[in-house]
Parts: sequence; structure tokens; C-alpha cells
Amino acid sequence: MDGKIVLEPCRNLFAFSNFSDIDYNICNSALKLILKLILKLILGDIKHFAGSGKDNFEIRANDFNWSLRLSTKSEQLIASILQSYMADSKCVYLEITNNNTKTKTIHKDGKYRDILELDYHPLSFRQPDDNIRHTIISFFQNEIKFLDTLATIVFIGGECTLFGKVFSKIFSDKLENHSRQYFLTDFQSIYDDLQYNYSNLANIKLIDYKTCSLEWQKYTGGEGMCIIANTGYQGLGANLANELTHSQSKVIYIISCNETSLQKDFAILETHYLIDRKIEIKTNYSVWIYKLILQTGKLDINQ
Repeated sequence: MDGKIVLEPCRNLFAFSNFSDIDYNICNSALKLILKLILKLILGDIKHFAGSGKDNFEIRANDFNWSLRLSTKSEQLIASILQSYMADSKCVYLEITNNNTKTKTIHKDGKYRDILELDYHPLSFRQPDDNIRHTIISFFQNEIKFLDTLATIVFIGGECTLFGKVFSKIFSDKLENHSRQYFLTDFQSIYDDLQYNYSNLANIKLIDYKTCSLEWQKYTGGEGMCIIANTGYQGLGANLANELTHSQSKVIYIISCNETSLQKDFAILETHYLIDRKIEIKTNYSVWIYKLILQTGKLDINQ
């Protein structure tokens, strides 16, 4: 069953070099506010800002906090930003690169909090569109009847902390303080976030997707398992995709912003799995969810 969900953009992350590139219509309300405040600050001191060379901004914002990464040659802009936002408690991360001296300084380095009460590093990966993020959560909430029959959930990559928290709420009577959740990632920042947000550290692993060899029996305990993989732009890659074919997971969900790499991964996975559902979620970019079901009779004799 295929489907396409088209939504209005609601960006929580926006990067730009020229102010003419700013499109407030695609931003969430918190991001709009921060963009307007920074633009007002710069326009109020335009004589120092104009002609300073290429300036790069990256701003992330929600209703709780915001972060800024800035690269500029304007010493006055740096001074103005520091004077205006060092004392702002909602500004949890402030990174400025001085293009004159080629030095990067992190002036504030706090944790970023979201609506699920997760605390993570502001530079860790998160879906940059709130509507896509919320739609992915709703998708899994609608899968509850199927997932309720499975005892173990293995999260791989991407927004592991988000999905772990969502599933803890759905299956609070079964997961027993996250003991039946396992987390695998190849990013140090995501690994650090997981350790910060969860108490069962033995269930969190930092792996190399290109070389890992996974002992799936340690996760399943002989019971039903689900895998949720949130891949990067390059996808799972041949090694990890091959490892998943031997997992014996009854269902695998893959979330990706690159359907080309997703199809390459499925070319490996289809030896053991069939596509049950395929959904595209689209704002000003697209994310795909593939739900894969283990083929009848495809049991791994090595397990």
C-alpha cells in the first residue's frame, strides 16, 4: 500500500547566507521570531554589516529554546550578537566563526530541549521540519496494534532518542524502563544523547555500519522483534543492510530522506523482506517510510 502525505512546511532549522533567501512562510513560529530579531539587530547596524563578506547563519528554534551558528567577517556583528544573546536563557548554543582570524568559538554549549522532554546536543540530527516529525510519530502511533505483538524494539541511527521516548509512552507497561529497547548508532553525538536520556546504558551501542557484525539473538531473547532504522542520506549501506536481512525481525521500518539510497538498501533486503507499506511525507522536501515484512519461510538457519 503506497501513499503520499503533502503538508505545509514548518521548519525548525533554517540556514542562509543572504537575507533575500529568508522565507518566513516555511518556518515555525519560534524560528520566525528569532529570524526577525536577528535581522532587526543587523539592520540596526547595517553600516558595519554591509560589505563584510559572505556571512552564514544556521538557526534552530522551538518554543523552549534556540541555537545559532554564525560565520562572519564583521567584528561589529560578532560584538552585537554576543551583547544581545549571551544573557538570553533560551539561547542554549552559540557558535561564532570569525572569518578574519579563522577561529571558531563556542560561547554557549547547553542542551537543547524539545516537547518530549528530551535533552540533546543542538548539532545532533533532528528532522528539520516539525510537520514531518509529527507525522512520523503519528504513523508509529497508528501501528500500535501490530507493534503490540512484539517484545523488543531495536532503533538504528537518526532520531533514536525521539522514537525511544515515543515508544516508551505507547508501551509503558511492557518496556519496563526501556529494558526491551536497544539503540545502535554510528554518530558520536547521537550516542552521547542516548546516554544522557536513558538509564539502561548497556542497551546503547556505538557501531560502524560498514564493518559491524550484529548478534541479533542478544536482542530478541527468542521473541518477536521490530527494527526501526532512520538512515542518513547515504542510506544503510551494503553491510548494515545485509546484517538486517539476518535479523529475523518480523518487521523493519526504514525512514529516509533519499529514496535512491533507500531503494539500493531494499535491493539487498528484498531477499528476505517484502514491502508492506510505502509512504512519502512531503513539505519542501520529502521523507519516505518503508514498512518491510519478513517473507514466510525466510528463516535464517544461522540464528
